[in-house]
Amino acid sequence: METTYLDTPMSFKNNLVQYRKQRQFTQRQLADKIGLSVEQIKKYEAGKSQPTLDVIKRLSQTLGVPSDTLIFDDAERAPTSARLLSQFQAISSFTELEQEHISIFLDAYIKKHRFEEMMQSN
Repeated sequence: METTYLDTPMSFKNNLVQYRKQRQFTQRQLADKIGLSVEQIKKYEAGKSQPTLDVIKRLSQTLGVPSDTLIFDDAERAPTSARLLSQFQAISSFTELEQEHISIFLDAYIKKHRFEEMMQSN
């Protein structure tokens, strides 16, 4: 049986409840803001239903968190290397412009790496 991201140990339902409460939304308020029924929000929070990608996007925007924050536990998102984690934590204190420069560099390096892997496999 194939495992999907929502099959992870209760991450989504727990994260949804946590961020909804942090933002001081009732289930009804959240449902109204994203255009769903309160019953559907209750099903998500009980783990009885899984949202579509569109719903995850609307929840993410409304709650003000990245979608992966809703879906995954912290351990599933964090770099596994202590060195990388330390570097990312340091970067979080940089200005937005500095962070954008680092992001552009990382994107370019990742693309270069993927291209080299693709060329080696051919």
